[in-house]
Amino acid sequence: MNVNSGELFRTSNSMIALLSRPVPRDYHFDPSYPPEEVCHILDVVGKLHIGRRSGTGLPFGPSIARHIIRSTWNNACKWMTAIIRRLVDRHHSPETPEGFRMRNKSLIVLRMVLKSSSEGSGDIWNGPNSQHRSVFATNPQLVSIAVDTCYTLADIQHPLFEPLWSQIEVLYEDQRDDLLVHARHAHLTRGYDLPRIGVRLLVSEVVKATIDTSALLAAVEFFNAVYASSPEAGSTLMSNNGLHWLTHAFRIVPHRSHTILPNDYRLAKLCMKEIATGLKQVVQGGYSFATDVVRGRTLRSMARTLSLNEILSADGDIFTLSLSYSRLIEDLSPFLIFRTFAIAVMKECDFLRRAGLLNSSLDRLLEDAQSMERDWTAFRASGKDWVCCSSDCNTPPEKRPIITLKQCSKCRVAMYCSVECQRHDWCINHRNQCSRYPTPVSGCSYHISVRDEAFMKFRAHRDMIQMHEDIQSQPQSMVIHVDYSHTRPKVISLSFEETIGQFRESTVDIQLRSEKDCMDESEEVLVLLHYPGSGRQPLVYRERLFG
Repeated sequence: MNVNSGELFRTSNSMIALLSRPVPRDYHFDPSYPPEEVCHILDVVGKLHIGRRSGTGLPFGPSIARHIIRSTWNNACKWMTAIIRRLVDRHHSPETPEGFRMRNKSLIVLRMVLKSSSEGSGDIWNGPNSQHRSVFATNPQLVSIAVDTCYTLADIQHPLFEPLWSQIEVLYEDQRDDLLVHARHAHLTRGYDLPRIGVRLLVSEVVKATIDTSALLAAVEFFNAVYASSPEAGSTLMSNNGLHWLTHAFRIVPHRSHTILPNDYRLAKLCMKEIATGLKQVVQGGYSFATDVVRGRTLRSMARTLSLNEILSADGDIFTLSLSYSRLIEDLSPFLIFRTFAIAVMKECDFLRRAGLLNSSLDRLLEDAQSMERDWTAFRASGKDWVCCSSDCNTPPEKRPIITLKQCSKCRVAMYCSVECQRHDWCINHRNQCSRYPTPVSGCSYHISVRDEAFMKFRAHRDMIQMHEDIQSQPQSMVIHVDYSHTRPKVISLSFEETIGQFRESTVDIQLRSEKDCMDESEEVLVLLHYPGSGRQPLVYRERLFG
């Protein structure tokens, strides 16, 4: 059926006939010279979705527009899928003005289609959120093409990336895991370098003199989606200095708040909440991530943003942003067991106190850091902080307080009091061990040092002594589980069999069995010590508590 443009926009029947035409199995065309039917289909779909509420631009009312959308929805989405696949192809970009105009038109119409599928207003299908279910249930391929299109637009830094990605985020609001699976699949099998794209998008927004809140929000949401999509993608983001740019993004809203228009206060607040969410994800990776977050002046950014009342009250709820910050602080507080992190916190809080910006949440974090510093003082006084790894170390005890131990520059785990001790241990022991630790990369979390490990064991010994009577009343074949990975540390006793069951056929299983075979059950206990970032690789050791 040959249909001219005038006829298309004159009758509803001609629109239905056009959108109901079967889509060729392999629909190919030159994106630089798109055929006339592509223009007709995009025009019709666009005008229908614009006029579905008020009839604007149509020779009939909105009810007829909604009827046409309902009756042709499935096939129209198939046409959109085929057209978008050809026009937005990173390997075959349009090379003519006509091709570029058609590509931009297809992107605008695609956003309209997705928007009508995610609004949930019931104006096309009866019932709330039925469009949302319809686009996933009947046209998953269109959604997949839309996400791929976003990746391509982000890669070529197309200005329509931000509005289309924002619509994708709304569409996937209740199906976030599906979006992450799609991102992981695209990264691993379709050749998209999503971590590189994610960092580049963030950098492009951070370096602007004035804040584009909607573009910054889209960049941060994209960054967070890539980070959460897979451990490999998250690691690549961090090794590409992703954490540096994320903390930098956290600073620009309070520092450049004067460039934000009143209409954008709500988006600025959403930006800060989304960045706080991203930082919560990142700090789960380990203590050096958490330390870098604090050193990135995020505590100052929190305090300064909470003093911007116009942004805080933008959506009528002044507490939502402070609640997000409180949750981030809760995730940070367990890392105070690492002295490097505790010192960074005290330094930042001292600055905020002098500036009059220290709020209650940060004040509690500071008190916990100061308490941990007192524990470190007791640790040093006990002499257990001497952790030179050389078996041939002969430094006399009276000289130890004035000697600063140095870390191995490669693994940052082993520590030595002198070059001689390091050289001796390298020859007989550390040469083989050092290569087992991955070389630290900028922005990636290190393994804990032997001194950090010694301090945690010192703390654990004290906490276990406090439950001395409970331990003695338990059967001899038991394990003390010390968990420092949460805001509130806990110490509980478990049976050996119960513990083995949790770590069956793992390195922890082997360690537990090996330590149990060597322990003196009359005087020692087995300890399983979880620390922030340890995941399923806790410290396993024997501890003499009695006798």
